[in-house]
Amino acid sequence: MPKNSKVKKHLQQWLGQHLLIQKQLTGLPLLVSSDIIESLFGNFKHIIERSPQADMNRTTLLIPALCGNLDKAAVT
Repeated sequence: MPKNSKVKKHLQQWLGQHLLIQKQLTGLPLLVSSDIIESLFGNFKHIIERSPQADMNRTTLLIPALCGNLDKAAVT
């Protein structure tokens, strides 16, 4: 993008704000690939295929449970 592009300036501002938020939440680096997210949703699809009648609102709550190593209290 050109140096004086309004889109570029707004995008850099947005990214700067969200990098600050991300740094406050965790010391882990920001994802730069969608592969991890695609894998997460692949696992989610595999789980919901087992229960075609599942309530989508409640089933969506499974997504955080597929991330990281959660203890029983966090899953509950």
